[in-house]
Amino acid sequence: MKILAIDPGQTTGVLLMDTHTGSTLGAELRLWERLDALIQRTKPDVIVYEAFRLYPHLAKAQIGKSFPTVQVIGVIKYLANQACIPTVEQTAAMRKHVPKRPGITSPHVQSAYQHAETYRRRKEGHL
Repeated sequence: MKILAIDPGQTTGVLLMDTHTGSTLGAELRLWERLDALIQRTKPDVIVYEAFRLYPHLAKAQIGKSFPTVQVIGVIKYLANQACIPTVEQTAAMRKHVPKRPGITSPHVQSAYQHAETYRRRKEGHL
């Protein structure tokens, strides 16, 4: 199975995990740039992305913001729908139990890796 995991935001972390080969490939994108080409080229079986939640204690700091994370999530859903690829939304807390993978230096790609691994473990019944 090919899992495309996405940590959406101003800097978007993406990671493609192939559960058959164990290979992973990650990168950072600016917002959603090249996301459509990535989806077309890699043809993932599922797209997993981190949900956006506006918590009351952080809401005041968001006044006047354009919510780039929410915009990226909209693009993810649109592109997935166009390509007939199912999407799975996961909260940030869901990935916290997966240890960071050594060698991934970008925090955004690291988050995408943790989401891919969380999805894989849940799918295989390990969570």
